[in-house]
Amino acid sequence: LFELAEFCKPNGVRVALENIFTTEPGQYRQTPAEVAATVKAVGHDNLVALIDFSHAYLESTYRGLDFREQLRAMAPVAGHLHVHDSFGRPQGFYEAYFTQENTALGIGDLHMPLGWGDIEWASIFSELTFLPGTVLMMEISRRYRAEQPASLKTAQHLMSLNAVGTQLAAE
Repeated sequence: LFELAEFCKPNGVRVALENIFTTEPGQYRQTPAEVAATVKAVGHDNLVALIDFSHAYLESTYRGLDFREQLRAMAPVAGHLHVHDSFGRPQGFYEAYFTQENTALGIGDLHMPLGWGDIEWASIFSELTFLPGTVLMMEISRRYRAEQPASLKTAQHLMSLNAVGTQLAAE
């Protein structure tokens, strides 16, 4: 990771190490706090953490961790954020026949519009501080295209709650 970050340095590129969630028993996954520890251990300005809030919520629920504590660990080294809503209920290691089943049951990585799940966005963004130049990217699924403008307004409000100059990208 250090070598990759060093390679990126001359071009001003930052490598972002994303937290992910367990999808089947026996997988190795770093917790969000462990991702933060890895970034700190590498100690290179061109390596940052990427907080995917829904992923952190799912993995915290699965492992019985404090979701907010995991976010607090990542925030000081976070330079990229993925926002989309969910309920933090792990999938249970099965695939639904229809995506709508997951939404109806509130399980999995739902990529719902901000405010549709139960992530406490305003209090999270009021509490945490991210690295300068952090990019916030909405990952609202195509299924909710009509709701993306409202999520964009919510994301802009969240950025105003945070102390650093966060850039916004929508996907």
